[in-house]
Amino acid sequence: MTLGAVGLIVGGVMVSSGFIGFISGAMNSFGSFNPFNPIPYFLLILSGGGIAGVSVYVLLAGLAIVVVGVTTNFLDGRTKCPKCGDKIDSDEMICSHCGYDLRKGINNCPKCGYDNQPEDEYCRKCGEKLHITSH
Repeated sequence: MTLGAVGLIVGGVMVSSGFIGFISGAMNSFGSFNPFNPIPYFLLILSGGGIAGVSVYVLLAGLAIVVVGVTTNFLDGRTKCPKCGDKIDSDEMICSHCGYDLRKGINNCPKCGYDNQPEDEYCRKCGEKLHITSH
């Protein structure tokens, strides 16, 4: 994406300088009756426009890659292992990355058995003080 942004800026500067050079050259030749060659300015405008056009496509492609990555992570319905954070499938009973038994919680309440979040200090169901298992 950085390459696209730099290319867009360079292309914009080329188009602007070609346009300003063409206008100033035409105005100078008009008052002094000197011959004016517009071809270098037109080439500068065309090449700057081409660079800017390609750079816009590079920027859009980079943006599309970022959006697809973020959207894929957002829409991925898999949950994560409470011990290691690896993505787990719905049919896994044991985490395939760390071997954690997914059938039991990492922070079960000793009184009611409720599976609390790893960061909870008290049970969300009965309020009992939890014995936090180290991960």
